[in-house]
Amino acid sequence: MATTTSHAMPTPGRRRVLIVDDAPEIRAILGSLLSEEEYLVSEAADGATAVAAMVEDPLDLVLLDLSLPDMEGYEVCARIHAMQKCRSTPIIFISGHDDSRTRVRCFEAGGVDYVPKPFVAAEVLARVRHHLLLRELQRHLAERTIQLERELEDERTANAALMHDRDRLADRLGRLEAERDLNDFS
Repeated sequence: MATTTSHAMPTPGRRRVLIVDDAPEIRAILGSLLSEEEYLVSEAADGATAVAAMVEDPLDLVLLDLSLPDMEGYEVCARIHAMQKCRSTPIIFISGHDDSRTRVRCFEAGGVDYVPKPFVAAEVLARVRHHLLLRELQRHLAERTIQLERELEDERTANAALMHDRDRLADRLGRLEAERDLNDFS
């Protein structure tokens, strides 16, 4: 089994990308390209190593070759997305198979995008940036939704307390008016 390599130490705010390809030259090219753009890059030469890396410490995005020595990229994608903490991790397939059937199967397997080999560096970077931005926006939306749900629950609790106080005051006012009416008739 191949080991995962990392090109830099994690720093807050820097996005981490896992490159999964059995070809060392592809991993080197993509690793260099992404590192130059300040991404933290990890590499895996096979599917089992990629899955293990994601179990240990989920990364922000995966660039995944379709043809790996131990399993197909489809299976790697399924195993990664089967983990609760990795369900929203964007996986971009990279493959030399550039027919519509393969692309559709990649999307059906859970991939968010597909880049044919040979790839264009600017296109890979644009797709990586795009999907990392989408993921960040989804995280922000989920966090904001949770915050708004909490605020709504707090408002409901406050409204219920106010309604209870209003009912108690209305009841008390009714008793006071009844006493006053009794005293007026006496």
